[in-house]
Amino acid sequence: MPAMPLAMEVGVLLERLAVALDDPANRSTLYAELLNPDLHIWQSSLLTPEDADHMEHHWMQWMHNWTGDIEGITRETMRRTLEVAGELGHDEPLQGRFPAHHPIDLFVTCGAEQFQGFVSWRTTSTAGRHVVALFSAPDYSPPPPDDYEYWTGITPDGRAPVEPNGRADVQLAQGVLVVGHIAGTRVELPPVPAKLFESSGPVMTARLAAEYGGMHDVPPSS
Repeated sequence: MPAMPLAMEVGVLLERLAVALDDPANRSTLYAELLNPDLHIWQSSLLTPEDADHMEHHWMQWMHNWTGDIEGITRETMRRTLEVAGELGHDEPLQGRFPAHHPIDLFVTCGAEQFQGFVSWRTTSTAGRHVVALFSAPDYSPPPPDDYEYWTGITPDGRAPVEPNGRADVQLAQGVLVVGHIAGTRVELPPVPAKLFESSGPVMTARLAAEYGGMHDVPPSS
C-alpha cells in the first residue's frame, strides 16, 4: 500500500454514518450501542455489512506503526461526539432522544504518530452549533524516514482531564476534546530506523485549554 498523505478526508464509511446520524432516532440507537461493552462498534445496526467488514478488518488492523486500543478510542470519540451534539452530560442517562440535535461531520486524517479522536464544536448566532469529529490515524504504510516529524497527542501541556460530570462542558459555546491513551513510548525497531509508537494506560478524554482555542464560553457571533 502506498504511503498515505497527511490529508483530511471523509471516506465512504464515515460519510454513510454521518448521513445516518442526521436522524435523531439513529443517534439514540448508536449511543445505546456504544454503551454496550458486549457489542463491538463494527456490530452497530447503523453500518452496512460492507462498512462493518471494513471497520473490523481494515480500521482495526491497518495501523501497523502503532499499538493501542483502537476500538476503545473510536467508541469514546463517537460517544463524546453524540453528547456534544445532543447537549447531554457525560454522566447523564439518555431518556429517549437527545435534548438537542446539532449537525455532525466526521473526518479522518492519516499520518499521525498515534491514533486519537478529536471532538470540536463552535456556536454562532446564525448557524447554531456545529460539531466535528476527527479521527487522527497513524500512517498505514511502511515506517516513515527517521527525520519525519509528527505532532503528538495528549500531553500535560495545555490539556486537562475532563471530569465525570461533563454537563458544563457540552454547554460551552466552543470546545475541543481529545480522546486517547494517557501515555506512550517511541520504539526504534532494528535493522532500519523504523519508528513505532506504543500507547499505554487507559483511554481518557482531555479538554484543550482556552488559550489554545479549546474550551471556553464566548458570546455567539456570526
